[in-house]
Amino acid sequence: MTTADAVALLRADLAAYREDADRPPRTAIDQVVRVVLLQRLQAVALFRLAQFVFPRSAVLAYLIKAVNVALTGADVSHEAAVGPGLQLYHPTGVVIGPRARIGSRCRIMAGVVFGHGRGGSPRVGDDVFIGSHAVLVGGISVGDRASIGAQAVVTVDVPAGGAARAPRSEIKGPREPAVLDLDKVAQ
Repeated sequence: MTTADAVALLRADLAAYREDADRPPRTAIDQVVRVVLLQRLQAVALFRLAQFVFPRSAVLAYLIKAVNVALTGADVSHEAAVGPGLQLYHPTGVVIGPRARIGSRCRIMAGVVFGHGRGGSPRVGDDVFIGSHAVLVGGISVGDRASIGAQAVVTVDVPAGGAARAPRSEIKGPREPAVLDLDKVAQ
């Protein structure tokens, strides 16, 4: 990856946040302050830096990854192939393995895991939304513009424009409070 490639990827990532922000930055200084202070931007910037550094120094790339995990909670492998416009909202707990492939302009929420399993690692298309604590495992494909719901466990392909959702919670009536029988406990 050349310096120009790395800068272009980071600019695309920052532009994705700028377009999605409630208050877009007005100046370059405002943009720098956001990168320094917002975890979501720190996670992406450190990931891109580790990607850039890896061909030159694997040790430094692993160190940057460790700093990313410590600062933001995002464990994103510098070996993962991730397109421009990546958005990691609330990056704590996000795990993206080295063989994962993620397309352009993907939005990933907190706690999402891309796991290696039967058939390899997940491949995700462009413009995909992945909800909090979703798990994508194995050599599955998620098509462009698909949506993965919160807490979904995806082990099969999701077609373009499709959706994968977690089962709904089962709601039961109120429970009777437990009564502790001390006579039985003493025996």
